[in-house]
Amino acid sequence: MSEVKQKTPPQGLTHPGLVLAGLSLVAVCIMAQLYGPIALIPEISAHYSVGPEKAAWVISSFGFALAAGFLVFGRLSDRFGRRVCMVTGLVGAGLSSAGVAFAEGFEMILWLRAAQGFFTAGFPPSTIAWLQERLPEPMRMTGTAVFTCSLLVSGIVGQMLAAVGGFGEPLRWAAMVPALFFMLAALVVAIWLPGGVAGRIVASGADLQTIPYRRLLRVYIGSALSLVPFVMFFAAVEIESAAGRLMADPVYVRYVGLPGLLATAFAGLMIRRFGVMRMVLLGFVLMGLAFLGPIVADAVTGVYIAGAVFTFGIAVAIPALLLTVGNAAPDARALAISIHASVQFVGVALAPAVTGLMLERGFSLTDVCLLAAGLSFFAVVMNIRPARV
Repeated sequence: MSEVKQKTPPQGLTHPGLVLAGLSLVAVCIMAQLYGPIALIPEISAHYSVGPEKAAWVISSFGFALAAGFLVFGRLSDRFGRRVCMVTGLVGAGLSSAGVAFAEGFEMILWLRAAQGFFTAGFPPSTIAWLQERLPEPMRMTGTAVFTCSLLVSGIVGQMLAAVGGFGEPLRWAAMVPALFFMLAALVVAIWLPGGVAGRIVASGADLQTIPYRRLLRVYIGSALSLVPFVMFFAAVEIESAAGRLMADPVYVRYVGLPGLLATAFAGLMIRRFGVMRMVLLGFVLMGLAFLGPIVADAVTGVYIAGAVFTFGIAVAIPALLLTVGNAAPDARALAISIHASVQFVGVALAPAVTGLMLERGFSLTDVCLLAAGLSFFAVVMNIRPARV
């Protein structure tokens, strides 16, 4: 296919630090919509009279739609511009969040959560591509790490905020306020954020051909497994604690994990010094070792150790995966990042349902942690030697 349009390089960005901070705040809020209901699984189960494994579909429906949306918005972003997809995603997420806030019935909640997930996909990959293209060169690695930090921190912040508002009708409070925020954020992005794509727009089908799939296959396998242990662990802690089988307080387990995720902001310095693949491997090794905590120690101590340590592994692995993907396909950066995000959130969507089913069938928190450790070490094996093109 032939190229249809060539964009000129964008002009310098004014106040890049302020722009990065604002986009990171939006990222925390929009991705918190995925993770927040993890803290509400017991309440959702009781409120709608469904089992924990079915209640977990409030997360899974969002996650599967998010994964599908990444593939759609990734190509649209490379074609029509980053800002268009960012605004579309924010408006759609705001409207669907308002629908969740006032929906009646469990099935309707699932459909609206899926809509939330699909439109949410318009924001993160387009923004990451925009940052890699529009930030000043010295800031790009750090900027990617800071934005990734916000995406990861949302996993714990979302659970904390949902737990605070999760009484009565547990999803209503957690959806109403973000709906208004997303609409305001869409307006700000549409008016003040510089547009344009620092690269080329390619004809239909050519963007797919510019992605080195063989080179990225192992990386994408790591992407698929990167957040599965995170979701499995917190879902299991929440369910087991609510059932009285675990004495650890889920609130404090989230607190001890927060410093590790905040360390993502400094991952760029480590990546620059030691290289991206070393950081990918280090991250997955830390995650695997952390999840052995509840197996080799008593359950309560092991859960706190795991919660404190495995988040440091995520903090170094995921920014390194993102940079690897983005740098490997500069002419279709948003699409390559979207494929990474899509396979990543297919894993996220499966994790709560698998965890709920395991616990419902008599498996223990220790069994869930053993599976999480195994998946982390498998990712190490898959990435220990990059595939050659």
